[in-house]
Amino acid sequence: MASKQLVCTVCGYVGEPKSAIEGSGCVEVLLWLFFIIPGLIYSVWRSSSRHKVCPKCHNKSLIPIDSPRAKTIMAESTTKEEGLKKEEITNSENKTETDEELPKYLKWWGWCKKHPIWSIVILLFGAPMVFGMISGIVSPTDKKQTPPPVVAPSKPVSMPTITEILKKANIDPYWTSNKVEDYSDTTKLQVASVIFSSYADDVIKGEKSSSDEDKKLASELRKKLVAKQVKEYPKMRQAYAKYAHDLLWEQDIDVTASGSSSTTLTLVGGIFASNKGIASIENNIEEMLKELRFKRVNYKWIPHDEDYQYFDLKTPSDGELKPV
Repeated sequence: MASKQLVCTVCGYVGEPKSAIEGSGCVEVLLWLFFIIPGLIYSVWRSSSRHKVCPKCHNKSLIPIDSPRAKTIMAESTTKEEGLKKEEITNSENKTETDEELPKYLKWWGWCKKHPIWSIVILLFGAPMVFGMISGIVSPTDKKQTPPPVVAPSKPVSMPTITEILKKANIDPYWTSNKVEDYSDTTKLQVASVIFSSYADDVIKGEKSSSDEDKKLASELRKKLVAKQVKEYPKMRQAYAKYAHDLLWEQDIDVTASGSSSTTLTLVGGIFASNKGIASIENNIEEMLKELRFKRVNYKWIPHDEDYQYFDLKTPSDGELKPV
């Protein structure tokens, strides 16, 4: 499934993603200058928030280009672009030619002042010819008007039906692949979550369809998607815990995921002896924890701390579908 090129589910952009990081560099410098501990927390949060975004709309909803959902989005974008191009061609060809520039006969006035005798002669004997020339230039009957060329209508691009989308989704090798997915950073974890949401969209559309075939295909896709989510989400949570541990070990913070499905994240470090330190970290990682469907996060200042702070998270189960 891995692909260098990604597709934005919001604007339809196709290509290399752009790396982005949350927060402000100026704020980070100020916090380090005046408040060392908040500066450390802010720096850790910024380092862990690096992610890939769409260069066009700066949205994080990016999916691999070879997924059925991506192919549908690209087809929709192609239709819109061809419609806009056709409209531009029609508008440009409907423009009529501008009127020819009238002769600048007023320049004769300066010459007449310098040559009054010749001016009188021209006025008496050449006036009929001059007026005839002027009337011939400005006469609308002598204008050459070129009719706009006939534009052959372009063939409309047929959009894939929900039936075609579901059929392609059901035969995606992703469901039967034994390949170990790469969850080494937060961006790859977010991409995996977006893929699940995209397939969930297809399932919901199929279930709402009036076609029995669509409903049957949606039911098959739902079973495959639920099985894949139940299998992958625990791995994703374990990968996130390892990533956070490797990132924070220099600050003497240990991070582990525990529980039957790795739904509990535990952070241990001296910084968590204060409520302020706990609140700062919680606010920065809460969104990612919810996206990975953690159920609980513990904050301990020592490993055997019995009176520690924890937060319960209201997140969907691994088998629950969550559309975009």
